[in-house]
Amino acid sequence: MISVADIPPPVRVREFPPDRRLWWAMWGLIGVGIVLTLLLMREGNILSAAETKQLNRPGLLGCGPGQPCDHLLRSEYAVILGKSLTKWGLGYYLLVAAAILAAIYAWQLSLSPPLSLMLPVVTLIGVVAGGWCVAVMWKLAAFCPWCLAVHGVNLMLFGVALLYAVQDWRHRQYIRWEAGVPPLPSTPVAIHVVVALMLGTGQVMMMTLFHADPKPRAEVAAKIEHGLGTNPWTASGSFAQFAIDAPKPAQGAIPIWTVKGPRDAPHRLVVFSCLTCPKCKELNSVLKEVMSRHPGKLRVDVRFYPLWHGCNPTIPKGAMDTKHREACPLIRNALGVAMLKPDAFAEYVDWLYENQSTLDDTQATSAAHKRVDKSGWQKAMDDPALWRRMREDIELARQLDIHTVPQIYMDQGQIYGGINVRNLESLLSESFAWKASENPSDDEGAVWVADNFIVAHAQRGLAHAQGGRYADAIRELKESLRLKGDWAEAAQHLAWILATCPDDTIRNGTEAVKYAKLAQRNSKTVTPQLWDVVAAALAEAGEYQEAVNTARKSLELYKQAGSEKQAEEVDKRMQMYLAGRAYRTPK
Repeated sequence: MISVADIPPPVRVREFPPDRRLWWAMWGLIGVGIVLTLLLMREGNILSAAETKQLNRPGLLGCGPGQPCDHLLRSEYAVILGKSLTKWGLGYYLLVAAAILAAIYAWQLSLSPPLSLMLPVVTLIGVVAGGWCVAVMWKLAAFCPWCLAVHGVNLMLFGVALLYAVQDWRHRQYIRWEAGVPPLPSTPVAIHVVVALMLGTGQVMMMTLFHADPKPRAEVAAKIEHGLGTNPWTASGSFAQFAIDAPKPAQGAIPIWTVKGPRDAPHRLVVFSCLTCPKCKELNSVLKEVMSRHPGKLRVDVRFYPLWHGCNPTIPKGAMDTKHREACPLIRNALGVAMLKPDAFAEYVDWLYENQSTLDDTQATSAAHKRVDKSGWQKAMDDPALWRRMREDIELARQLDIHTVPQIYMDQGQIYGGINVRNLESLLSESFAWKASENPSDDEGAVWVADNFIVAHAQRGLAHAQGGRYADAIRELKESLRLKGDWAEAAQHLAWILATCPDDTIRNGTEAVKYAKLAQRNSKTVTPQLWDVVAAALAEAGEYQEAVNTARKSLELYKQAGSEKQAEEVDKRMQMYLAGRAYRTPK
């Protein structure tokens, strides 16, 4: 006689419960993930505080100021719905822990589908987040080793959870087979797969749409005293990607010729601009003059970056002055003119800039109708190619990390500095082997472009100082002042390092006083911090009585502001100056 035990089960089964080692492996991976996340949280807090406090350099490899970890943790992508990714990570591990406990200890019928099916669904959240973060690291070209380690842990956790769920499912099938009841259908598995796909898709959309707005760039005054430079291309861009000539294969569209100068000119520049931007107007005048001095030799491809959130999603709502409200319709009009009559584009853009202060959409449209066939105007305005081109320009700007205009590029890279007719002509003549113009040069009205470069120099300088790399800090701060000689904040930081550095080979009292005085001359308001810096510089130069008098001004201002702690610190330094000693920053 054949017993039930002799009949093979209709599906794959497992006689024993899931391997207990998988249980411990999940808890171990959760522990490792929490430790790594807490370390990243600590480093993020230190890096954020380092901007305003004198803190030691974080100890994790790759997480110092200016390193990949710093770049990633303090980017806009590290905050989702107002909470940092590290906090979301801790919440994720708590959720996984709750799911494990529920799968093991929650009461359920022995013949019902196992609760462990939800473990792969829950742990998939970490895998999706990890993939999104790796894509962000690729975009930022900043690969944080600790973040990658967390994502590796999440991937292993998903694998172990999936294996545990499979073993538990097969064990349930074995129990049903022994009880002589039909095997579990595949429906519960299919439901969990659908839920996982929906959850993963929603998670990617949430992380993409609700990360923080980009941090605003530091504002830099317009007055420039030095020449130009060229920042070489990086992995984030190349001059070839700006080409307007060739249509995009996926779009099959005819190019919209937003070009100034002959299309077959031997040399080319690309400019990102906005028609409501005053500095873009100034740069347009400079380019127009340079092109008139070298007729037929230069082509300028105009890319648009509207400074208004209505058509530019990279601009946070409320971040720009309302004077830019007309940016979207004006740019749309310019693209429409370029579509209908490319040869009229350059003259129309010049007219828009000349009338920038009083211009609105109605006037701009009326002016466009005088230059193109009016009958085809509305069709051009509604053409998908026009909107596609506007989005393409904004996407290119996003890839290049552009947050302000004007920006100007050439074959060698991005041009930065105080552009005027003389130095731009000189740079292009050197790059393109032009014969220098005999026209008199005009050095007035320099246009500052690519302000992120001097800001970056100063930020790197402060990061070096916080890490004890004082020679590097001085080099970076001096470079920022070489580019912009009247930047008071950079001069103030430089003077403090030169006056108080604990390294005897770095200190220089004479230079410290020079930069402290420079900061004084160019500051709108002399703050107590600046008086403190001036006093320290004077003391390092041996002018102790003058240092005491200056420190007293700082002390009084701090007391008036109710800043007792800062007042006490200044008072201690003043006592040192009275004793004929200069102040040294602690190592």
